[in-house]
Amino acid sequence: MLNFKNTKKMLNTYKKQLTFVLKALIWLLAWQFLYHKIQQDAHFWQDLQTALLQLDALTTTSSLLAVGALMCLNWGFESRKWQILLRPIEPIRFRVAFAQVLRGLATALSIPTQVGVFAGRTLHFTPQKRIQSVGALLLGSQAQSYLTFGTGSIALLIFLYESVSTRFFIFMLLIVIALQGLALLYFMGYKTLLFWLRRYPKIYKALRVLRYYSKGELFLLLLFSALRYVVFCFQFLVLLRLFAIELPIFDALIGISLVFATKSLLPTFHVLSDLGLRESAALFFFAHYGTPHAPLILASLLLWAMNVMFPSVAGLLLWFVSPAPLDKAHIQNS
Repeated sequence: MLNFKNTKKMLNTYKKQLTFVLKALIWLLAWQFLYHKIQQDAHFWQDLQTALLQLDALTTTSSLLAVGALMCLNWGFESRKWQILLRPIEPIRFRVAFAQVLRGLATALSIPTQVGVFAGRTLHFTPQKRIQSVGALLLGSQAQSYLTFGTGSIALLIFLYESVSTRFFIFMLLIVIALQGLALLYFMGYKTLLFWLRRYPKIYKALRVLRYYSKGELFLLLLFSALRYVVFCFQFLVLLRLFAIELPIFDALIGISLVFATKSLLPTFHVLSDLGLRESAALFFFAHYGTPHAPLILASLLLWAMNVMFPSVAGLLLWFVSPAPLDKAHIQNS
């Protein structure tokens, strides 16, 4: 029995080390690709200067205000999702959910993303409710992933349309539709999965909260995930226009969907290590449309700053001001 425990502990250690190496390798490859593309582009610095000099005060201000307002809307939708997810565990007000979401984002700056998000959002929960929140957070993440990878897979087919035969395209399209249908059935009928997880007490204990969500609540989770996705796309479109990247909206949306899907697929250390991944994916996919590298990188970096860095700073501030104890008091008294 002792040998089995030692072996299991050793396997977990190897798994963590392998995961770390994989993340580091992906991050380094992304930055190497980015550096290589910049070095190959003889007009990069000239394009960068042109992209910055062509900005005028009115357009820049209106664009940044629009993206900033959409950022608030984005995290508002995520907070509403979190509020729905916590209903069976600990009903909270929207403002408390919003504060928890921002704190989770701030915590993810320094520790692995999902661990940081979980720690920041559930800091003031009791140990039992913190365990139940694992299943809630997983469900919310799956809802967002379903939208991201679903649209990304369809975008990939359209992106490859000119490179494959019509018959193969139709065949792959049917497969994608079938897989999306199965994924939707799984998401809406996950309670069947809980029955099979009863044999694994530790996992079941964390996921049993899933049985309390109604079909209506699952639909709302998908709806708010879809609204977040629309906001992401619109923000990227605004920033592309800001830096004078004039692409047909349909082509731009295909590229944006592929960038988001790729970024979500690749593992990262924490929120800060997202830097480079989105930019590399953007250069790879938008190269198909002949998009200049410099303004595309500017748009991608500004999107990261508006959607991640600024809310993370707000979340850090929340750790040092009154909403934290108010949050704790609200949870204890509700």
